Amino acid sequence: MLTDNHRKREVPEYLQKIGWTLLGTLLLLGAGLYNGYPLVTSDTGTYIMSGFKPYIPADRPVVYGLFVRHSSMFSSFWFTIIAQSLILSYVLWQVLNLFSSASLGRTSRLAIILLLVFFTGISWYSSQLMPDIFTAIGILAMAVFLFSEVNLFRDILLSIFVVASSLMHNSNLLLNTMLVVLAFLFAIRQKLFREGIIRKRRMIVLFSLMVASWLIAPAVNYLIGDSYRLTGTPHAFLVGKTIENGTMDRYLKAHCDSIVMKTLPDSGLYHIFAKHSDKFLDVESQSFRNGARLHQWEFLNASNQQFYILKVSKGYYKIISKNSNKCLEVPLKDTAKLGAILVQNIYSGTDNQLFSFKKIDWQDYWMIANKASNLQVDIAGLSTENGAFATQWTYTGADNQQFAIARVPGCLCLFKDKLPNTAIRFLWEPNSVFAKTGGWSRSKDEYNSILRSIYLSPRYLGSNVGNAILSTLEQLTRIEIGDGFGGYDEKSAPSTAIDATIKSDLKPFSNSRENRWSLNLTEANNRQYMLMVFSLIVLVCFFRISKLRRTISDKFRLFIYFSFLAIVLNAFVTGAMANVLDRLQCRVVWFIPMIAFILLFNVLSPYLKKIISERVTDK
Repeated sequence: MLTDNHRKREVPEYLQKIGWTLLGTLLLLGAGLYNGYPLVTSDTGTYIMSGFKPYIPADRPVVYGLFVRHSSMFSSFWFTIIAQSLILSYVLWQVLNLFSSASLGRTSRLAIILLLVFFTGISWYSSQLMPDIFTAIGILAMAVFLFSEVNLFRDILLSIFVVASSLMHNSNLLLNTMLVVLAFLFAIRQKLFREGIIRKRRMIVLFSLMVASWLIAPAVNYLIGDSYRLTGTPHAFLVGKTIENGTMDRYLKAHCDSIVMKTLPDSGLYHIFAKHSDKFLDVESQSFRNGARLHQWEFLNASNQQFYILKVSKGYYKIISKNSNKCLEVPLKDTAKLGAILVQNIYSGTDNQLFSFKKIDWQDYWMIANKASNLQVDIAGLSTENGAFATQWTYTGADNQQFAIARVPGCLCLFKDKLPNTAIRFLWEPNSVFAKTGGWSRSKDEYNSILRSIYLSPRYLGSNVGNAILSTLEQLTRIEIGDGFGGYDEKSAPSTAIDATIKSDLKPFSNSRENRWSLNLTEANNRQYMLMVFSLIVLVCFFRISKLRRTISDKFRLFIYFSFLAIVLNAFVTGAMANVLDRLQCRVVWFIPMIAFILLFNVLSPYLKKIISERVTDK
């Protein structure tokens, strides 16, 4: 019996829970402590700057950037990864409390977290200034909410984590929504609501949280000063994916002959594209005034880069800017002048406003000559820079006097022979085709038009399904820790962002193991690969051996199904719809050893306790 003094010294239950959660947090910070600073990738800089300015990035939500800003308390990014690890530790304890055997003490449950930290990539992601760890947090929070009994405080926290996870990254929003919908359909199919294994009301709440997430995401943008819209550029990633799997090559081969002109019809709306620079003829400043000059510029998807080419007489055409409805010309006073700059003016029908088009043999390029001067349209000085003027010059046959004529819209067809082999190169290489065809925002109209043709056409259905399956399977196998890690110099995006926001963090960041290229992850990856094989064997044994199978409760079995569904959906959303990257699968694959550890500890704990008890008795 406890004495009064013992009772006074007994630690309250809530303080014990806080203490164990903090111990889990400390373990999850292991990779960051080993590195000497929070880990970063090339995307970290965008997240930091978007949150601190703030602004809406073109290709991702701003919410994680805002989380970084406020969790850092404007003093150190260590506080951000502490916050991430604390949230993850709390959710992990909820999972362990819910599915571990009642005989399994807190020390044993903490041992499971320790094993995950040592053998998997969990700590590398909770210690990283990236939103990837929130993918796992959201999935586990949904699972605990779904399979646990009502607890108001915990349910509120879990609901916040589910919504926050969905807002952190567009892939999370789609993944969580698909997971809830499929889980709901599975529960109906298996009559889990009727049998009381899952409460229908809790499933409806999860569904409502997903609806709320879809509404909150554009509201955040609106509050920051943007329009009420979802952030993101799925068109860019999907086009990159179709380039990588070869579907885009098939599409362009079938359609570009009718877009890039081999013969010139009597009329049409076109882009005029300079061969040497990969830039477009453009009326400066989108001007409407007479005398506005013609130059070359990168693709803007604007009407001042679109021209009506209309036949006037045999062999001669007028070129009308769509933006101003004015005609291109060589100024009448300069028709004999070499280097005279082309301008726009009201159409008068004079020869200085007429041009001939001569097709170059075996190519998709044309020479354009002014009728009055008989000189060639020429980009001055062979320049490849924005703003180089379109002039007239004697014939040289050089590439700066050769132009492709492409129907509007048809920009991507101009680059069909320059497409890279991978989505990564298409999207992220400097001076990429993606950048030349409008980048994140200006490519949207044309890319969406192409994607509708590809994904809604029966012609590509088989290859689309096959490519999605192959990409998903490939993503499932990509689980190497360290994707995106590397040394970042003072001019890199992470370094400049840290310097611009929390300058005191710059030296610790520069001196981290990551920045000194001294992170050797070979052993960590070997441990993870071996554990993954071991964990899968454990799972097979537990589901194939009846005695072991009987130790798995109905709710735990459903949690296992839920977790594996999440792993597969994550591979589909990231691999089939964006990029196959180790980082994107490694963020959730540790669910498998976590489940295996819980199964083993549940079965072995009574035997271990018995052995320990017998040894204590013998002594």
